[in-house]
Amino acid sequence: LLFLNGSPKPLTTSVLLSAKASSDPSRFAYITHEQETLNVHVQDDTLLKDRKVFSQPFQSKNTYHLSWSSDDQYLLLEERSIKSTYTLLDVRLNAQIKLPFKEVTGVHFDIGSPHHLFYQQNKMWNIFDPETNAVIPKKISADDLRSADGKFITIQSTNQSVVSYLDESGIASIIAYLPLGNYRFSRSQHPFITLTETTHKRVVVLDPSQKEPLRLNEPALFYAWSEKEALVLLSDGFDTKIFHAMTGDVQTITRFSESIRALGWYPLHDEILFAQKDNIYGLELDDRDTRNQTKLVEGYSVETFWISKDGSSLFFFGKDMHGTYGVYERKLQK
Repeated sequence: LLFLNGSPKPLTTSVLLSAKASSDPSRFAYITHEQETLNVHVQDDTLLKDRKVFSQPFQSKNTYHLSWSSDDQYLLLEERSIKSTYTLLDVRLNAQIKLPFKEVTGVHFDIGSPHHLFYQQNKMWNIFDPETNAVIPKKISADDLRSADGKFITIQSTNQSVVSYLDESGIASIIAYLPLGNYRFSRSQHPFITLTETTHKRVVVLDPSQKEPLRLNEPALFYAWSEKEALVLLSDGFDTKIFHAMTGDVQTITRFSESIRALGWYPLHDEILFAQKDNIYGLELDDRDTRNQTKLVEGYSVETFWISKDGSSLFFFGKDMHGTYGVYERKLQK
């Protein structure tokens, strides 16, 4: 596969704090601060090229994090200090939505619905629908949860961790037992269930249709489902593998001598991209003894990257040789 020659171009001259791509990589959000003001921007090639959707006073001692709803219509801004505070934004209207809570112990979007927001109070989860401003009082006790096919999937941990279906009547049916850990659900292909174990940095994949539902439990600092096939690309930072979800096979692709910082699929061909120290590379996935490797970006410390669905552009968040953070675009195809 041949990529265009070229260099990254900055997409903003502001001082960036973080960036987050949506499920459609042509749309992403980033946080800047200018003097005493924090700004949230959305960049979207299908709408306005760049627009500010929110501003608030900037607190230099706090950290800020963004997450997207599954339908890419809402952004959640988390401001972390001693406690976390949350701001919900409708990016279609550049509008802030009033949340029905103040004191919470957890907030995240439901990965199984377009835009429902789960929030936890007194160890119980409730649901907020930002489209209707309605609270759906479920009061579900769980470490984490998501919806799927009209049910909820929960994980609870005591002596071990248990993944269960929970129906509308509150009746649970066990899917799988897992080693005791701190698990969180993440997006995956249907019908599989994917969890991240955050303490020991592992990825777990379950297939609830199988008698033995546990299909994968591997160390992984990075992992990504393929958009084309039931494949998971994963790495512990050195060993890089592909998990074939339909068969349960795990195939080792390569072992890096230097740790990687980010990893992802290239959407058009059998190729992966990975970041190491100050560079981003493309690596062909073929059956040759020596795989072709192409340096795409040089001289940038990369924290995360994403690729447009048509494969034409590589975007990354990181800092240049002067230590300035930014979002950059590197053209890969015409």
